[in-house]
Amino acid sequence: MVLMFRESNPTFKFVVSERYYQEESERKAQIEQMGGQIENYQKKLEELHDKYTGQVRECSDLTCRLDSTEALKNLNQTSKMLASTNEELKKSQYAMKEKYFIISEQKKSAFVLQSNLEKATKENASLHQKIGRENKLSADNRKVVDNYQAELSEQISNMFSMVASCLSQQNAQIYGVNKLSQSRLEAHNKAILEMKKKFLASGDETTSSLFDELHNALTSHQGEMVLFARELRQKFHTTMEQTHEMSEYISSFFQKLMEESKNAENRVAEANDNQLNSIIDFQKTHGPDSFRGGHRHD
Repeated sequence: MVLMFRESNPTFKFVVSERYYQEESERKAQIEQMGGQIENYQKKLEELHDKYTGQVRECSDLTCRLDSTEALKNLNQTSKMLASTNEELKKSQYAMKEKYFIISEQKKSAFVLQSNLEKATKENASLHQKIGRENKLSADNRKVVDNYQAELSEQISNMFSMVASCLSQQNAQIYGVNKLSQSRLEAHNKAILEMKKKFLASGDETTSSLFDELHNALTSHQGEMVLFARELRQKFHTTMEQTHEMSEYISSFFQKLMEESKNAENRVAEANDNQLNSIIDFQKTHGPDSFRGGHRHD
C-alpha cells in the first residue's frame, strides 16, 4: 500500500532515494575525516611519548654528573614521576585505540543499516507489484495509506536527524580532544625550554632549586594528564550510551515498519476476499440458470 501511494506521486521515490544517498555519502565522509583526525592525534601522542623518553635520558645523564645525595634523591623522584606520567600516556593511547574501535564498529553498523534499508525497499517494491495486480482499493484504505506514509516519512526524518546529531557530537568531542592535547603539548614544550634556559644560566648553587621547580612542574603535568584521561573515559561512556539509544530506536522503527506492512497485506487480502465473495454472489444471482429461466419466460 505504501508503494501504491508512491506510484500516484512519482517524484517521492526519487527524492527519498536522492536524499538518502546524499546523506549516506556525507556520513561516510565524516567518518573518514574522524578516522584521519584520530590517526593525527595518535601521532602527536607518540611524539609526546618520545619527548618524555628524552627527558628520562636527560635525567639519567644528570644523575651521573651530580654527586650530592639530595640531588640523587630528587632525580629518583623525578624518574618515578616520569614513569608514572609515561604510564598515564599509555592509558591515554589505549583509550584512543578504544575510540577508534568504536568508530570502526559504527561504520559497520552503518553498512548493515544501509543493507537493511535496501532490503526493505525491495520488499516494498515486491508489495507494490502485488498490489498492482489487484483492483483499486476503497477510499478508507487510501486514507490509511496516506496517514501511514506521513508517519513513515516523519520517522525516517527523525532517524536521520538522530544519526546526524550523534556524528556531530562525536566530531565535537574529537575536536575537543585534539585541542586539549595540543594545549598540553605546547605547555609541556614551553616548560622544558624554560627549565633548560634556567639550568644553563645557573651555577652549581642553584641546581637544587631548579630540580625543585622541575619536580613541581612534573607534578602539575601529571595532574593534568589524570584529568585528561578522566575526560576521555566520560566521553567514551557518553558515546556508548548514544549509540545504544540509536540502536534501540532503529530496532523499534523497523519492528513497527514490519507490523504496518503485515497489516497492509492483511487489509489487501481482506479486500480481495470481499471482492471474490461479491463475484461469487453475483454469479449465483445472475448465473446461466437465471438467464435460461428468463428466455423461457419470453
